[in-house]
Parts: sequence; structure tokens; C-alpha cells
Amino acid sequence: MVPYELESLIEARLKSLMDDTWLILRAASIQGMPRQYNHSIYVIPQELEIAEQRRNQVALMETVTVVTVVRNAGSQLSGIDSRFEAGPMLTAIVNALLGWIPGEGYEALQMASTFNPKFDAGFGFYPIAFRTRYILSGGSQ
Repeated sequence: MVPYELESLIEARLKSLMDDTWLILRAASIQGMPRQYNHSIYVIPQELEIAEQRRNQVALMETVTVVTVVRNAGSQLSGIDSRFEAGPMLTAIVNALLGWIPGEGYEALQMASTFNPKFDAGFGFYPIAFRTRYILSGGSQ
């Protein structure tokens, strides 16, 4: 396991399972996501925290946010149309990731809390987050 590798593992999983009409990209943050694609999914690192620590081992909890972005000009003020379009993709993402084990040494992905959805100028941003736990070992002296 490598810290912050979960983002690339999730991206690869989504690319292998998701509808290829949706663009799947990575971003450093929600602020760094471009607003030019009508249907896109962004994989963003969220948090790396220490869950437990012993003499030469640390258990890390790594969280990644997956943001479904939909642009639908049909409901500029309420965002109802973009939420309607995002719903099936959010369900597909949960089906692909919840309970999935990214590799040897990782625990199965669980859902985690993340920021609230946003809607701006016809773009809806719908985040869901997943986390896993793994153990790293240091040198023994």
C-alpha cells in the first residue's frame, strides 16, 4: 500500500466499469475541477488520517471523494434536472465501489461523509466519498 494511491485505484475501477460516455478524471480539489464537460466524474483525494499507531506500524484511513458533475440548462435555478440525470450515475458508482477491496492489505471500501452538493450556472456537483483502512510498517530498531 502507498499513501494517496487509493485515488488512482478508484479511477481505474470506475473506468473499467462505468458508462464510457461519462468522462472520468482526477482533480486536486473541487475548486480545481474544470466546468466544461456536461457529464463527468472526478476522483479527488479527501483525507488521510491515522486510525491507530503502534511501535513500528500505523493504520491509516484514506478517503477519496467521487464527484458526479452534470450540466443541464433545463432547470437553472433549482437544479432538479441535473439531479435527475446524476442519480443513476451515483447509484452506479456506489455499486462499483461500496464493499470493493482495492488490493491486498486494504479493507473493503465504506462510504464516508463529504461536502454538500453544489449547483451553479446549470452545473450540479454531487459528491460521495469512500474510505478504506490499511497498515504501513516502519523500520524496526
